[in-house]
Amino acid sequence: MKRTIVAIIAVSLVGYFAVRIPGTGYTLFELERSGRVPDGANERTWRACESTFWWGRRLDPDAFWSNRVVWLSREVEIAANRQGRRFPPIPSGDNRFSERSDRDHAPLVTWDGIIRAYHSTERESAYWDWFGKHMPRPPDKIDRVLEQAVVSEPSDEEIRVTTGWRVDYLRRLRLEGTDESYIEAYKKAWNLSEDDLREEEE
Repeated sequence: MKRTIVAIIAVSLVGYFAVRIPGTGYTLFELERSGRVPDGANERTWRACESTFWWGRRLDPDAFWSNRVVWLSREVEIAANRQGRRFPPIPSGDNRFSERSDRDHAPLVTWDGIIRAYHSTERESAYWDWFGKHMPRPPDKIDRVLEQAVVSEPSDEEIRVTTGWRVDYLRRLRLEGTDESYIEAYKKAWNLSEDDLREEEE
């Protein structure tokens, strides 16, 4: 009898994980195995991922920040969101706000009219709020501000002024002793070379 019950449960579980979730194109097993929201996922897939075992699980700081610059770029935010986290992990060895609660909670977060149950901690919230106010802003967020200051089809003069502002910004960061990893990331995003900075410095 016990074997029969176990067999029935096993078959039921296999069937449950093997059924394709309507409107997603994925089975629950495939989503569980993916460990994150798949590329190009639609809204139903995102909602289905909220029911997986990995959704909201703590992220390994060393693995997450490997080959990434530590800042809150949109790419970084999305990478954390795709694993059910509101914020990326706090870098290893950074003990700021250690007095704040490190207990997970999952309040509903609204983004562009879409509601998500992202997991986060009070410490993460305090840390990234501080980081955004005191550390270099990522290129995509700076570019968004610059784009709002020019017309949809900027003139040659506006492009020249924008490029000049970027060079001046990097020169200032370097004078302030900003870590070179940030300088290199800006140069790559803005297609600037070291020669561009040297020309301005002469």
